[in-house]
Amino acid sequence: MNASELKSHFYKRFTGENGRMTFAETGLPCSLLGYMNTEHMPSVGCAMSMGVKAAARKIGSGTVVITTTETDICRVYDIEASSGGDRISVFLNRAKYYGISGTQLLCDSSVPECFDSGTAYTASAAKALLELSKRGMPRPEECAALCAQRGLMNEYLTAFACRRGYGVYADTGSAKLVPLPMTGLKFIIAAARKNVPPVNAGTISRAYMLIKELYPHITSFSDVSAQMLDIAAPRLRPKEIRLCAGHLSEECRRVSEGVRALTRCDIRAFAEIMSRSYYSQRRLCSGNDERIYLTDMLLREDAVLGARMFEQGIAAIVDESRCDEVMRSVGFAYESEFGAMPIFCVADGI
Repeated sequence: MNASELKSHFYKRFTGENGRMTFAETGLPCSLLGYMNTEHMPSVGCAMSMGVKAAARKIGSGTVVITTTETDICRVYDIEASSGGDRISVFLNRAKYYGISGTQLLCDSSVPECFDSGTAYTASAAKALLELSKRGMPRPEECAALCAQRGLMNEYLTAFACRRGYGVYADTGSAKLVPLPMTGLKFIIAAARKNVPPVNAGTISRAYMLIKELYPHITSFSDVSAQMLDIAAPRLRPKEIRLCAGHLSEECRRVSEGVRALTRCDIRAFAEIMSRSYYSQRRLCSGNDERIYLTDMLLREDAVLGARMFEQGIAAIVDESRCDEVMRSVGFAYESEFGAMPIFCVADGI
């Protein structure tokens, strides 16, 4: 739904006010290297062109009223009384001093149901509310801190900082834009029937805390050297924790290598690093057969430059002119193996 259509739907839902309308958009955050589901890892990612759009205007009350184009149900939040609960309540509680006033919001999502659009939804609503606030839009790091819960800082940093033509390198609460030259290329975002994160956030946290007991100065896995990991190895039990820590330490080095590749605009080198990341992930995913099969099939296609699993699915960089061919071929192989078609979305970074 474009801005004009969203505006038309807004006036059908909300009447009686004539305030200035503002629009916000946030794509689905996707990690291309590293991980976004923990505060202990760096990531390189972007926000995909499938996402959530929001239209908003002020109203003369102390409430925020939010609805979506998929439902007639409105959620009403008392700005002064918000103290926690869902993501919007948490944001409103943290943003009380930004001068947010009564607002009507209409959100429209283009994210397929198999993906969690919660971060994109919250970020779009927050962007619209902050745009209409007395203080205006703060820096991406500040916006992310107002929204982030349960280790999702990198995800929100990517959602707020991403710009068309750029990826976001996020680590320890800060974000840096890096070129993401996708001329002649597209992302294929794929989902198997069973989508399990390649690395569980709890496992990452456990491995990090065991290492931090020996090295209290570290602030993320980026600070963990190979020598530190060797010394900490006897503490990393069971075996799954030790394997995970090894993968994460290697992944931090791949993130740094990927940032250097993007800085020199070498997307092919970056895609090759994505694939190396996947082959490292593969060793950890014994119960993830469908996603492993789907990623393997993508990487067998010569039109695919690179692919890896991210928290919600699989991201592949593909020759734009051959996306349909790749989806047909991989979809047929997957259906023959598992009796159902995977979900495919062709996307750009925004």
